[in-house]
Amino acid sequence: AKDYHRMMGADGKPVSVTLNAGERLTIIALNHFGDKAFWPYIFDANADRLKAPNLVQAGMKLYLPDPAYYDIDAKDPESLRKAKNRGAQLLK
Repeated sequence: AKDYHRMMGADGKPVSVTLNAGERLTIIALNHFGDKAFWPYIFDANADRLKAPNLVQAGMKLYLPDPAYYDIDAKDPESLRKAKNRGAQLLK
């Protein structure tokens, strides 16, 4: 899998999170990027392991997307708009 769209840690490896019971992509997005609208980018960064946005389970290891690659900025209305549009595409 290509890691260019994943956040890299200081060790040069992709940054990952493990889902806890009840967690969804929206919660991960809110906790790490400041707005739940950025969940589609978590899905995209893990497209090689996720079949659908709502098919995530506790214990799954997911990579965080690179904020610079996806232009993630919770204070920027345009960034939020793009994220919401991507979410709408994924949920069609």
